[in-house]
Amino acid sequence: MTDQQPQSSDASSGAQDERNRPQAPGIAPQQASRYLPPGVVPPPAAQPPYAAPQPPYAPARSPHAGAQPPATPAYPQPAPVYAPYSADRPQYGRTPTTPAYPQYAVAQPQYAPYGSPVQPPYPGYRLPSGRKFWALGFLYFIPYLGWLVAPIVALTLNAGARRDPSPLVRENARWAANWSLTVLIAGVVAFITILGSAMAGAATDEAGGNGDVWFPVAMVGLLFLGIVWLAQLVICIIGTVQADRRVFDPVVVFSFFRRVD
Repeated sequence: MTDQQPQSSDASSGAQDERNRPQAPGIAPQQASRYLPPGVVPPPAAQPPYAAPQPPYAPARSPHAGAQPPATPAYPQPAPVYAPYSADRPQYGRTPTTPAYPQYAVAQPQYAPYGSPVQPPYPGYRLPSGRKFWALGFLYFIPYLGWLVAPIVALTLNAGARRDPSPLVRENARWAANWSLTVLIAGVVAFITILGSAMAGAATDEAGGNGDVWFPVAMVGLLFLGIVWLAQLVICIIGTVQADRRVFDPVVVFSFFRRVD
């Protein structure tokens, strides 16, 4: 009995020293273990007087927060109904074609190339032109009778064209007649010069003088006649070419006829 009492006192003093020993920071103090004799059941641990309150309802989650929408029940899908095949309806994957319609030939207007003469609008219609008045000037080159026939024809055509409604016709006829009379006068002057110098030279020779002094005068008349012939040829060609488009009036010409408006 005496031996057991000192041992129990030593154990109690050791437990007291263990409780009074300071604990290291950060370490929770350990509770003193209670010695239970064999066969004794320890009492149950104390329970908290009440449980933690639960929220009355679950908070709704936003669909943007990753919540999945409720799954919809699957219903049977109706089978697709296809229309019967028709040749008029476009098929899948093919380019729809339009029905062919009969093609009708459309007459396109034809245009003459640039620089070609203008075509008349209908058969029998003649466009106004002054070409013939200048073309008849070539009558002057007829031997012997040309100087007589050409002026008469030019004056006759000018008289008939004065009543024409086209100014192109009237003016070309007037200038062709003026030129024809100018050539006639120039030719007569040249002919008189040549003939007069020849007669004067012959008379001078008969009188015992020197008739050769009239030779240069005859040569001047002959040269002037050649210039008149060349001018007539050139003017008639130019007038015949241009009289379809404009009124041709020579630079050097005597105006015998006034303009008719």
